[in-house]
Amino acid sequence: MEAELTPAVADDAPALAGAIVIHAQKLCETADHLWRVLSEVSIPTDGLTDARQQHKVTFGTESMAWVYLYQTIYDLAQSEVADRLANRPPLLKRLGLEKPPTQQNISYAWEQFSEQTKTTLDAAATGIALEVRDNDVIPTH
Repeated sequence: MEAELTPAVADDAPALAGAIVIHAQKLCETADHLWRVLSEVSIPTDGLTDARQQHKVTFGTESMAWVYLYQTIYDLAQSEVADRLANRPPLLKRLGLEKPPTQQNISYAWEQFSEQTKTTLDAAATGIALEVRDNDVIPTH
């Protein structure tokens, strides 16, 4: 009898989220606002799965990951994030965006992120929020 093997899928979500949070922790030592932490934290996009055709997208994986972190940390709806980005040029710039994504842009990107990528970003957002709180960094809206 032959055993049917299911290929192992590497789940790097915990390690990747941990690396993002450790970098954010270091940034919290000198940053005074959450925006600065989010704009400077390194997000290794090679560890994220984004099914969008990158040569056709306006907003890259890294910038959409930053938007996802921002949305998750502040517990915002996609429409609220889109409104904030449209009305706050400094925030837009801090998140590495040249123009504001629409709610539809945000929704499409989220749908194209793998479950593992969403898990990674959710865990990273939780960790960053804790680091910001523990280091008395101002959580600027």
